[in-house]
Amino acid sequence: MSHIFISYSRTDQIYARRLKDYLQNQGFQVWMDDRINYGDAWFREISQAIRACGAFIVIMTPAADASEWVHKEILIAIKHEKQLKRGLIFPLLLAGEEFDILIDRHFFDVRDGSLPPQSYLETLEAVAPKDTIPTAARRWLELIENPMTEAPQRLEAGSELAALGDPRCGIGLKDNGLPDFDWVKMPGGKFYYQKTGRPDIGTFYIARYPVTYPQFQVFIEDGYADKRFWEGLAQQPESAAPQKWPAANHPRENVNWYEAMAFCRWLSFKLTGEIPVLEHARYWPVRLPTEKEWERAARGKKDRRNFPWGRDYLSGYANVDETRTNSGPYRLMRTTAVGMYPHGASPEGLLDMSGNVWEWTLSPYMVKDELALGSREGRVLRGGSFDYFDRDAKVHFRLNSFPDFRFDNIGFRVCTANLNP
Repeated sequence: MSHIFISYSRTDQIYARRLKDYLQNQGFQVWMDDRINYGDAWFREISQAIRACGAFIVIMTPAADASEWVHKEILIAIKHEKQLKRGLIFPLLLAGEEFDILIDRHFFDVRDGSLPPQSYLETLEAVAPKDTIPTAARRWLELIENPMTEAPQRLEAGSELAALGDPRCGIGLKDNGLPDFDWVKMPGGKFYYQKTGRPDIGTFYIARYPVTYPQFQVFIEDGYADKRFWEGLAQQPESAAPQKWPAANHPRENVNWYEAMAFCRWLSFKLTGEIPVLEHARYWPVRLPTEKEWERAARGKKDRRNFPWGRDYLSGYANVDETRTNSGPYRLMRTTAVGMYPHGASPEGLLDMSGNVWEWTLSPYMVKDELALGSREGRVLRGGSFDYFDRDAKVHFRLNSFPDFRFDNIGFRVCTANLNP
């Protein structure tokens, strides 16, 4: 959802805070800087917030007109407005005269100290729709976004969001009862693979999060017992293993490779009305990623980084056991809700690519051209998990497992070659 950015001089911070509270009480999401000094790093964050906003409010006063920072913010907003090709800047005149740089803009006169009228709010809502996320959930989401939040607090935040009804896209179900995935595009081309490789790969889309408990539960209830979804696979389990941490926003664990494949086949059928052939699994509407696709998604294309966020492990960036390698103090020894470490995202914004649960891939562990999908060959797991070391969560680390193996630290995520899902 687009937020409203408030630009103001520190001299006018009392009114700015009144305005922020007023807009938030009206249901808008507001971004306002409360710091005394900017600095280069902080101003980069401000620039990003302006480029992501749906509406830019500048509180015009003589002090703001004399502020170098306010003028910098206005110039960024003007440039962003040109790119949007629509109105973005909505000035409020609190004191003095309108700014020369905004001379052609319509402004609302609040020189009596009043807050803007309903007509102004309606104008804002047209470009920055009101926040539909409940205040309680918003509070926990903001806590997660803060890189300084400790791992135990992230675990608690996930539990609270599950209890409230986690509002994030890509975690639950659609209105039609099928899994809702937040697809992220992975542009094709050459990328850095393992320690020396530089393969070329086609464009694909991959889910931002691992498959969650309720998303897999739909398959258990609707298609798990249907033999058609297991045809050609070396094994069909009698029943699914129970989830160890059955929260609505946690990754589905205790899943073996056969079950992950059957889930993809079932969902492909639900979307197309056709049961895909096992030998054509690379082309299913919904499928497991190959290990090359998985590593491309986790690492990005530009460098040979070891973790989704960069070269070195950073404490608190993933749900792993940091204590046994002295890389940090955290050791939760259980899954968290998906997406609890946004600062540990991949270059394209994928979450949990390091830690939380291992993820099945389509690929056999013994490297070869064929996938041998009907065999009992070991399959590649990627990404590490909550009970493994940080070094095992490196984007190039490969783990071998029999396809019938289940454990509470193993899950999966899905991908697709198109956006029809």
